[in-house]
Amino acid sequence: MDGSDGDSADDGSSDDASEQEATGPIEPESGETVDDFSDIDAWELVAGAVARDEDRAIVGDSCARLENRESDEQARIAYEFDEPLDCRRHSPGLAIAADESMAPLLQLFDDGGGHVTFRATIEADVELLRPPFGIQHADDVDLGAITRLEIAHVAGEEIERHLWIDDLHFVARPETGVVTLQFDGGHESVYENGLPITEEYGYPATVFVPTGRVREEADHDGEALAETQLEELDDAGWTIASHTARSRPLTDLEDDERREEIEDAVEWLESEGYDDGTRYVAYPSGRYDQAGLEAVRGVHELGFVGRYPCQGEPAEPLLCSRVLEPEPEEVKEVLDRAATYGGITALGWGRLEDESLESFETTVEVLSELETEGDLEVVTPQELDQRYSH
Repeated sequence: MDGSDGDSADDGSSDDASEQEATGPIEPESGETVDDFSDIDAWELVAGAVARDEDRAIVGDSCARLENRESDEQARIAYEFDEPLDCRRHSPGLAIAADESMAPLLQLFDDGGGHVTFRATIEADVELLRPPFGIQHADDVDLGAITRLEIAHVAGEEIERHLWIDDLHFVARPETGVVTLQFDGGHESVYENGLPITEEYGYPATVFVPTGRVREEADHDGEALAETQLEELDDAGWTIASHTARSRPLTDLEDDERREEIEDAVEWLESEGYDDGTRYVAYPSGRYDQAGLEAVRGVHELGFVGRYPCQGEPAEPLLCSRVLEPEPEEVKEVLDRAATYGGITALGWGRLEDESLESFETTVEVLSELETEGDLEVVTPQELDQRYSH
């Protein structure tokens, strides 16, 4: 009896230990706040200065303000996790604001020093926002066992910059990378050179059109797409979306002009039967400010701006990141990264001529290989919206 009881006790404790060991690193909860920066002392100051700021918090009662001094090229803080995190299917995120346009870093480290660098762009003087962080670089990292996280902004010598951060969180990152192909400005070369290529490979694409510049007929003067050409693109499965009415940067406009630019484009798209495209916008010149964001919000579902690939599900759908005009030699690197780490990658071009055309041709060739291997999937903005926008 005693022996039996002893065996039972040993078996139970052994099972518990095995179960605990098998559990391994913890997977983050998507969307939940990991830290609200109310306790700055929990973070290690690596460079620059950090302080609490109670005026800008959106989670908790304060955020943190990172500042590089003129003698520092960067400001950086670090956090050690109590238990390793499994980030193979998740990306880190922050609410951020800055006094100048910048691209802060979020870096994840494993025990061996391997790391991956996530970055997001933010424009100056906007409220705290949660732009998606894409993967800029990865260095032999074990994403299944992350032990350290660092946040930084790099300003350069003798330049003082401030970055406000709040709501450290994680978002789900699609395990199989998804790619969307986009064209800005409504140039005729997209129809002439891009459509035959997408038809050859069976890929959908999106053209963001300045609706006030669309030509009635293809033989009319100009380089803008004509109405009949847009109809052919639509018939081929392309999405006809908004680049506002005249592609004027929203940051350069007064309130009534900005509203007119956005609403006129939507009205034209609806009148031409491109209702799906009214939900999507690319910011002219890649620029926005607080007033521009507020004007877009409530009119469009997804907005495209930024710089980095392999983002997770967007916490702020109006700031979806994308890579614009990638060099031909850059394309394979970006797509290989998307195939390795998954996530959402948007690739965009303007006129499709010369080097841009070479870049696009390289893109679809590499995409076709990786798609055949099951590593990437080409999707429409409608599919992005339905699957990943919350």
